[in-house]
Amino acid sequence: MTVGVFLGAGVMTREATLPAERLVEIVGGDVLMVGLGPDPVAGIDPGEVFLPSITLAESDPSILVIPGGFGCRPLARDAGVVDRIRQIASSCDGVLSISTGTLLLAATGLLAGKRAAGHWLTRDELAPFGVDLSDAPIVRHGRLFTTSGSAAAIEAAPMLVDTILYGPVR
Repeated sequence: MTVGVFLGAGVMTREATLPAERLVEIVGGDVLMVGLGPDPVAGIDPGEVFLPSITLAESDPSILVIPGGFGCRPLARDAGVVDRIRQIASSCDGVLSISTGTLLLAATGLLAGKRAAGHWLTRDELAPFGVDLSDAPIVRHGRLFTTSGSAAAIEAAPMLVDTILYGPVR
């Protein structure tokens, strides 16, 4: 299995690394850092830099992880990025969005009319996408998992794998 971690500018380190690490511990496979292009992506902490292993256009992961960070807000308004994330999310085995990363998943329309977990400050930003912010730390819709932060994402990782391997819980 390949876990693709999408890197927006100002990505939160623990949200980009810890859930992906947990997923790979459970199912094996590789983690690929996915950038808009091949250039390094600045993390939220000063001096922190992520090096993409693959571009969003080339990416075709088994599991897509969308961590939060400052770049999520402008990227949720970028039609090209949103379209590509929608394509990947529609065809991959599972998606895990974290914190403000839920804005990107919401922008795809895949969460329209649903409740989702995310950063509490995104409540008003999710509404135009038809998404209601839940107080729950983890919300699942089939193979789409939204979480409030990195701790919830780590907890959601085995649930996502169970869904991929055994199907949704009834």
